[in-house]
Amino acid sequence: MTQIVRRRFRLSSSKYYVGWSDGFDEQFDSRAVLFAYGERPDADPLATFRIVHRAYGGVVGKLPVETGDISAFVHLDGDVDRAVEGTSLCYVKAVHGMNVVHGAVRWFLSKGLHRGYVIHDPRNKIMRRFHLDLLGLKLVPNAKVIFGSFKRRRTLEPVEWHVAQGDEETFANAVKNLERAGAVPVPIVEV
Repeated sequence: MTQIVRRRFRLSSSKYYVGWSDGFDEQFDSRAVLFAYGERPDADPLATFRIVHRAYGGVVGKLPVETGDISAFVHLDGDVDRAVEGTSLCYVKAVHGMNVVHGAVRWFLSKGLHRGYVIHDPRNKIMRRFHLDLLGLKLVPNAKVIFGSFKRRRTLEPVEWHVAQGDEETFANAVKNLERAGAVPVPIVEV
């Protein structure tokens, strides 16, 4: 499943960006929980998503957001073992993406996690609205993350990813927002 999630994200992002590195991404595998949504268990998933933990199974490391060139980012402090980052969302249809994230957010809440982060390209209006409007996450003021080799396909300029975050209350509201938007509480495969 790890390779399916990685391959899907690599292929999806290659439409707009260059510089993806499987080797770089593999450093998060031992601290990641993968989610997949599909209508049939014997078919490829219609949506995939990954949550990377700061600390998981005795392994501690940085979140993906902490590995880039960070500008004005408030580093994690305190309860770091309960902080995670949601990454690598890919879906066939928007409702599939909402369903897999709905399941991942329910999982986040069931595990008593403390804080969740995501990044998005501010030029990607769909993901910006998904993170800020639908999920209700809040931008970390002035926080921009740049991954040196990851650039826009057309201009080869670095992408300045914006960082958004939420806490337990934010994610409890996100479940309701997702359901109002059409997500359904379906079984999600956690790998």
